Amino acid sequence: MTCIAAKIYKQKVVFAWESAVTQGECLIVDSTPKVITIGSWGPVGGSGVAADIAAGLSMFSSTGNLERLVERIYTNFKGKTSDDDDLDTDWLFFHQGSLVTIEAKGACIKPSSPFWSIGGGSWLALGAMEAGASPKRAVEISCKYHNGCHPPIHILEWDTKKERIIK
Repeated sequence: MTCIAAKIYKQKVVFAWESAVTQGECLIVDSTPKVITIGSWGPVGGSGVAADIAAGLSMFSSTGNLERLVERIYTNFKGKTSDDDDLDTDWLFFHQGSLVTIEAKGACIKPSSPFWSIGGGSWLALGAMEAGASPKRAVEISCKYHNGCHPPIHILEWDTKKERIIK
């Protein structure tokens, strides 16, 4: 499972995520990339099926084309029902000043708040950020209370004006 939390600040957006990968009942802690940046698109991250995340991020990094990633998500969704087990990957990205999420079942959401979270423990992270926590602290809280999340926590800060990684 993966918890990814993001928050837009005045001149940056911060993404935080934890290190757990689940395969069935097995929890593995590793350094699998879950958030990347490409060009002016800013950060994009995936939570769900590890192979789908890796394939989506690889395709995005090789083409720099978020539209292709979105097209792939909808192509995979087309004709499937909400009962299909393989519809289990959510995406969170920053583009043109907003956070946007595409859920595994096909819903595209642009949250009205300056923060959002996806994945296991996302409800914990959303509540923590609503109470004023940073994305990093929100993911730490998810790790404390959700058995599919595990530290260490990774951070990516994106300069929204210069369109580049801060750290």
